[in-house]
Amino acid sequence: MSRPKLVRNGQKRIDQSQDVDFFAKFGGRESKKNREAEGHFIIGLGKCGKGRVGEARKQFEEALKLNPNLVWAKECLKDLT
Repeated sequence: MSRPKLVRNGQKRIDQSQDVDFFAKFGGRESKKNREAEGHFIIGLGKCGKGRVGEARKQFEEALKLNPNLVWAKECLKDLT
């Protein structure tokens, strides 16, 4: 069975090389932690959509460890409890 598209996209976000950061030339290089946090959040959405609540919860928790300011990750986690 193939992984849901959101899960694949989230994993790509985590794995993405910082060398391809478009905004780096403007001094706004995105931090690796923020990129990974967003990746975990996206994976969490994909897991949630497939009904894998426990796995989604872990992804949202990991996202919040990396970036406690991800409001939607907080909201999704609240909805799962």
